Amino acid sequence: MPVGVYVVALVAWLYFVALDMLATGLPLALAAAGAGEGWIGLLAGWMGLAAMIQRPFLAAWGDRHGHGRLLVASLAAAVAGAVLFAVRPEPGAQLLARTLQGTSLAGLVVASQALMAALAPVPRRGRALALQGLADTGGVLVGTNLGEWAWHHLGRTGLFAGAAAAAGVALGLAVAGRRAVMPSAGGRPAGTGPARAAVGPGAAAGARPAPRLRTALAAARPRARRGGEAGCRQPAARPGVLPLPSAFLLLGALIGAIFGTALNLTALHAQAAGFRAGGWLAVFALVAMAARYAAGTAIDRAGGGTAGASAPGMAGAVRPARRLLAPAFGLMAAGEALLAAASGGPAGYGVYAAAVVVAAGYGIAHTALAAAVGGAPPGRRGTAAGWLANAIDLGVGAGLAALGWVLERWSFPLMYGALAGAAGLGAVLGLATRGDRLRPEAGARP
Repeated sequence: MPVGVYVVALVAWLYFVALDMLATGLPLALAAAGAGEGWIGLLAGWMGLAAMIQRPFLAAWGDRHGHGRLLVASLAAAVAGAVLFAVRPEPGAQLLARTLQGTSLAGLVVASQALMAALAPVPRRGRALALQGLADTGGVLVGTNLGEWAWHHLGRTGLFAGAAAAAGVALGLAVAGRRAVMPSAGGRPAGTGPARAAVGPGAAAGARPAPRLRTALAAARPRARRGGEAGCRQPAARPGVLPLPSAFLLLGALIGAIFGTALNLTALHAQAAGFRAGGWLAVFALVAMAARYAAGTAIDRAGGGTAGASAPGMAGAVRPARRLLAPAFGLMAAGEALLAAASGGPAGYGVYAAAVVVAAGYGIAHTALAAAVGGAPPGRRGTAAGWLANAIDLGVGAGLAALGWVLERWSFPLMYGALAGAAGLGAVLGLATRGDRLRPEAGARP
């Protein structure tokens, strides 16, 4: 695997550490300042909504100007958002800071996926793209614990300064990596031509093993425009038809609501019930990582593997992926019901058992849904992936806003009960989506 892939993965991990420091720290800071759960849920969810709104424009900008530049700009927005939280506590400034974090989230995911797809050899491209998922979950594991610790030991300023510092390190690594890992033109031996990407059996002899980022990005752009696996520039959908079944969009929104609540509102539950939010989220992250790997392995074996984005194995993986959706959502429903039962009094082992069950269902469901969407026709795969990402962001944003309102007026058991019902609906939809191919619904309009 080229070194550049690991550099991009490390940058993404540092970014998610910074972002997830605020998943636990921000609700605690807002609650200490007297904010209600409704405002906390709205502010936490606004980042997802802002990311959903900005993603198409950032993707188009990255296609035109390069995904390396988009990566750097996204990390700069993350630093600016954390600094703004530190210096301006007014509600308007908080919304602006969360909007900047939405900018950073949308841009970084688009840029890192495109870069990994461009830098990795075709037979290893699936594993390279999977590194981003591991970076995301690894950020939850480290960032949530670090954010909780920073709030309790360093206070508000220390929390936001720490998040800004982590994002700043990622920004510095991204800027330096464009020259150190993928040498600039001035770093080539004298008399050599432009560096080329040695990413396949057709690579020229003597080419550098790690391509320059700009060269890789130039190669990535045509794939993105054709709706390839990077999925950055979304081609126009056929008029009057969604790029994937509407049930998949609803399943994505349900996953977003469940994950967003676990990540952003667990800190409030932990404060009320007396357990460590970081410990709970560490259990969640570890189990989700294991479930992702197990589900991906099972899908690959059942579908015959995927050598590349257009390999026959990808289409073959659709049926086993869809078969995992119903049991995965069933696990999440059971876990949320367990949380509802355990949240009526002091915390015990039940909340950690619920973390295991919910995380297992989440890891399987997210992997299976992504694999099923990967079975879309090659010319529409990027569009389908973009719609799925937007559905998840919508679920995070709208779900947190609604559930924060529920929590402010009622209780944690009712909030978790609503999530159990949502996951149960997902299990029913999962049973209804078992098939070989994506069949967009005629007449449905984006």
